[in-house]
Amino acid sequence: MKEKIKLSELIEISKKLDIRVGIIIESKPIKDTTKLLQLTVNFGKDNNKLIVVNIGDELPKKFDLIGLKLPFIINIKPLLLNDVVSEGVMLPAYNEKGEIELSEFGIGSILM
Repeated sequence: MKEKIKLSELIEISKKLDIRVGIIIESKPIKDTTKLLQLTVNFGKDNNKLIVVNIGDELPKKFDLIGLKLPFIINIKPLLLNDVVSEGVMLPAYNEKGEIELSEFGIGSILM
């Protein structure tokens, strides 16, 4: 478990974050990597963003991300990763064994 933080610290952090649920409409590996995937994620009303995630080696073989509704931080400054501009960060969940678990939410839901 990570270090505990004060409620006041959480409130300050949450004021800065725009966390929304998006639906993955495209997923493809990034050339010359084994871990990076390029996702196209829709956040409603033709609001699509490209998001690079580092989970390619954590997914079961033949696992399809397309159609999953997951939380993302979408107000991150764009970051260039392997010649792809990432416009957000996915917030996956992990079980006790450290394995990724992907749960679904409603599209456009604001989590924080």
